[in-house]
Amino acid sequence: MTSIQKEFELMLEEAGKQKGFRCKKYISPIRTTHNIVELSGQIDCLIYIHVISGEQHRWGVTKTRIEELENLHKKWFVVLLHGTHENGYLLSDGDVKRYISENLWPLGRGRNKNEYKVQPGKTLKYHKQPFETFGEFLRFLDTKEYS
Repeated sequence: MTSIQKEFELMLEEAGKQKGFRCKKYISPIRTTHNIVELSGQIDCLIYIHVISGEQHRWGVTKTRIEELENLHKKWFVVLLHGTHENGYLLSDGDVKRYISENLWPLGRGRNKNEYKVQPGKTLKYHKQPFETFGEFLRFLDTKEYS
């Protein structure tokens, strides 16, 4: 887990105390994971977190993890953090399905063949405005959660 992801999760825990939800690590019945958190209470969903920083130019969103989330029958989101815990994209399960069905998220090759390769720009063309603060992320989450 990166320090960016750790800071993001700490911010979620703090926000939960104020907004009436609990944040904890998701325990997968299928395989170990360190990048999914479960929110319960006023906000009830799973958040699959990916971080790029420094030399990285794209996120690797795992195909089998997306398939697992789809089979849970619970609202879920993908958060793509870029360089800091306050900068990134919030994608609903419907957003992710749309990107995959329109082939905007290509699968990697070789040892990365189980990862969708996502990068800012064309592969996120429906999300022109990423969040730039944690507060903005919470507002986007609240809007997507109850819409």
